[in-house]
Amino acid sequence: MYICIDQYFLPMKKIAFFLLIMLLCEAGFCQPKTNASKPQGSTKKTAQKGKTPPVKETPKPVLVQLPSNSNDCFFAVEIKSDFTSEAIAAPKGSGYIMEIIKDAKNPELFELEHNVIWYTFTVPYSSKLLLNIIPENARDDYDFLLFKSTDQYFCNKVANKKVKPILSNLSAPNPQTKGAIGISLKGDKKFINKKSTDAYVSSIDVVKGDVYYLIIDNLSPQSKSYKLNLEFYIDGIKPNLRIIDDKDRKPLSADILLVEKGSEKAGESTEDRIVMNKKNFLTNNIVLVPGYNYSIYVKKEGYFSYHDEFNSDKYLSDTLISIPLKKIVKGTKFPIKNLSFDDETAELTPESKEALSETIQLLTAHPEISIEIKGYVNPYDQSIEKSIEFSRKQAESVMKFFTENGVNSSRMTAVGMTSKEGKSILENYIRNSVLLDKRIEIIIK
Repeated sequence: MYICIDQYFLPMKKIAFFLLIMLLCEAGFCQPKTNASKPQGSTKKTAQKGKTPPVKETPKPVLVQLPSNSNDCFFAVEIKSDFTSEAIAAPKGSGYIMEIIKDAKNPELFELEHNVIWYTFTVPYSSKLLLNIIPENARDDYDFLLFKSTDQYFCNKVANKKVKPILSNLSAPNPQTKGAIGISLKGDKKFINKKSTDAYVSSIDVVKGDVYYLIIDNLSPQSKSYKLNLEFYIDGIKPNLRIIDDKDRKPLSADILLVEKGSEKAGESTEDRIVMNKKNFLTNNIVLVPGYNYSIYVKKEGYFSYHDEFNSDKYLSDTLISIPLKKIVKGTKFPIKNLSFDDETAELTPESKEALSETIQLLTAHPEISIEIKGYVNPYDQSIEKSIEFSRKQAESVMKFFTENGVNSSRMTAVGMTSKEGKSILENYIRNSVLLDKRIEIIIK
């Protein structure tokens, strides 16, 4: 079979091949010949004089993409206490269920859901609730409603208008706050309608363990991202926290992690909560919940790490938490007391091993340092030689325990007292009947 094209008769097979080539070229598979096929030296420069090279575009920040089903109450995104987000992609769509529709009996609601996201959170401790919704574009119109959860049927009750919001902000974007809205200590209204430009509703008192739901709506599907900050404010203990050098007492900047410890009281359990996690922290006031336990960790290069556990009531009257960091210097000594050993074998007794746990943590945190473990004992039957031998065996027992707990033996040496030290201890014992506390010294090498 033949077909006529521009006065030429071509076989059907050739027509099919011709059409296939055209389709491939339209799809971008027909590339022009590259310079690689040209002989060396024949490549022409394409850059023209006077023209600047194209400027590379700055990559856009990665947005947090929330699950698509989180625009329904049943699939609300759970957020932790004192939550501060990165840029979150603006919500799009109203989900499968239109839970919010305004009517005459519920004027504080959205007219309807435009582009929404549901969040839920549990109050970590009795406090005042604060909220900030900060749009990337100050002209984007974000609104929100806050509900207190009732029971497991809460979402059904919202859809059936059996639960009312306790706070709502439907205001128009306020240029003074760059479009930000939220809940503030300075707010004086619980409900703000769309004719207002008031950015913040009043804060409310919330009780530990209560569950809340927050729905955020933006009117336009073209809205840009936003940031979300949820905070629980208390008029708590506010000491000043500072980090200093152990020797010269001068201020230091260091990495700090402050954790509020979870607890189990009356069958109710709470998880650990990070209060502060900062790099190069120097000094600032912190807020502690009265009666709560805390852990604090501090790290700085060239210094020994610091760790402490405390109850906040310790600082009810003391307005300063001063953390001294000890510099890692060759020859630094750390005496370890409250150790006991078997009188025959010099092996550590089980109750003594707990006293060494902090030293193991220190060695684990600083794998770059090597140590000498030195033992000291009282005169052994007034024999200096036996005293020296027994002090060395005790040091070896401690070294063995460290090795069994993950410290590389190549970082450690175990030694006993010197003859001079033994004589001095013995003379002091004979003259003054003063017994030396059995101890181990850790010496940085």
